[in-house]
Amino acid sequence: MKFKDLITGNKDKLYHIVANYTMIMTFVLFTNIFVAISLSILISVAKELYDRHSYGLFSYLDLLADGIGIIIGTMIFKLLA
Repeated sequence: MKFKDLITGNKDKLYHIVANYTMIMTFVLFTNIFVAISLSILISVAKELYDRHSYGLFSYLDLLADGIGIIIGTMIFKLLA
C-alpha cells in the first residue's frame, strides 16, 4: 500500500489549507506578513520534498491547497489588521 492510499483525498487537502492558514496567523504575531508567507511556502515545499524522498510522492495538489491556505490566511490578516 502506498502512502497516497492512506490519505482520504479532499480531507488531506483541507488539512493543508488549515495548516497553512494557521501558520500565517501564527507567524504574523512574531514577524511581518512577507516573512510569514515566505516561511509558510518554505515549510510547504520542504514537506513535499520530504514526502518525495520518504514515500516517492510529490503532490502539486497539496502545494495548491497550501497556497489556498496561505491566501486565506493573508486575506483574513489584512481584514483584521
